[in-house]
Amino acid sequence: MWDKKRKMIDGLSVIDGVIIHHSTGSRCNGMSPESVFQIFNTVGFSRGYQKYGYDFKTGYSPEHGQNYHTHNGQISYCMYHYCLYEYEPGNYVLISLIDTPMETDAGSTKDRAVNAVSIAVVFAGNYEVENVPEPMIEYFIKLFRPKAPLSWILSKNPDAWIRGHQDIEPTACPGKYLYTHLGRINREIESMRRRA
Repeated sequence: MWDKKRKMIDGLSVIDGVIIHHSTGSRCNGMSPESVFQIFNTVGFSRGYQKYGYDFKTGYSPEHGQNYHTHNGQISYCMYHYCLYEYEPGNYVLISLIDTPMETDAGSTKDRAVNAVSIAVVFAGNYEVENVPEPMIEYFIKLFRPKAPLSWILSKNPDAWIRGHQDIEPTACPGKYLYTHLGRINREIESMRRRA
């Protein structure tokens, strides 16, 4: 079902879709991007990942000679490409957690073929037990508007899909309260596609 190679359109690699996750932990409300970056990289260490993380918003990267998070002398990254959380009251932010969203080795699912043609966005919080804030859903949808941070996904592959982690493999992720919004998210993004 899954082609392990990414499609090429106009000479550029494109992805087939976005897999939505939830962190099952803190919503990270009020935390700096650097702190969120460090938390998720610590999760990466616990899962055995050994590649550095990179936050596009702050340039927090070993590539640029700045501080980075290490464990037993190894640089690590987490399983997600992006994290969405509330930076300050009513202000949501999307930060990149690995060096580039076009990397294929973030272990978003256990299916490497799926990982190779998708990116992963984690919503900070446990949405199996708590409701998703409405502004968080609205912010995520707006990320796909022209010139917004995730617009590159649809600009090269208008057929790109958005699915929950549980659509790929048996899991409760991204939580029942977030999963119920996926239909609306897809409808509104599809509406944007048609208007573009």
